[in-house]
Amino acid sequence: MLVSHGSAFLKGLVPLYHFIWPRQKFEFYFSSMEGGRIVEDPKEWMNTLILNGVRRLSLVFYHFEELHSREIRFTNSYGIEVEYPTHLELWFRKRFNRKGQSRHFFEAAPVEKSWREKECNLEIISSQLGEAMQKLIDFCHSHAPDWDPGFEQVLRYLISSIPENYKFNNLIPSEVYPQGAKKLLLASLSAQNPVGEEIPFGPADYPIFPELEQKQYDALRRESKQIALIGELAAINSIN
Repeated sequence: MLVSHGSAFLKGLVPLYHFIWPRQKFEFYFSSMEGGRIVEDPKEWMNTLILNGVRRLSLVFYHFEELHSREIRFTNSYGIEVEYPTHLELWFRKRFNRKGQSRHFFEAAPVEKSWREKECNLEIISSQLGEAMQKLIDFCHSHAPDWDPGFEQVLRYLISSIPENYKFNNLIPSEVYPQGAKKLLLASLSAQNPVGEEIPFGPADYPIFPELEQKQYDALRRESKQIALIGELAAINSIN
């Protein structure tokens, strides 16, 4: 994850070689440079931001309808907010066709307001996520007692210790993140996409709720997913 490793590097907590991931490919388009320039090496991208005076990187989730930017076309998506001494810019994913192939890359656009979440207290968010998941667990026990969508595993992540050597698939440099951030990150990611909520073998594995109960379940899931998204962002941004 560019934000977590980049933030750790800016804090002097990890060396720049943490930006090397053999199975991940990133491309960055600096449209402000003469003629435009595509950078494929995340270390070079980071060095360019440093030369421009970057202060902080943040993982954000932006909403297209509130952004009012002609440059940004992806709706409601993750982005990288880069803070400089005098301005902010949002790096967002963009798609273009080159030699008959569709490619994705990151490009920056200036933004007037910060999209960084204001609530960054990990304990408060963890408590809110736990309460939201408990509501779902109680609902499932009452209306679908034989169905295990994985919500209880989310609670276990919130209360259990994460092993120090847990790698998070390079999502974060785990050695520099506090235990509370790692627990919230793992729980938040699991809450957004619990394994048991998928339908691996067809609709018969997913409970058929009556209309009113389905509306109640959907409302609880919306609440839990929103809190989990905030938890994911807060955990990633917790070291900057």
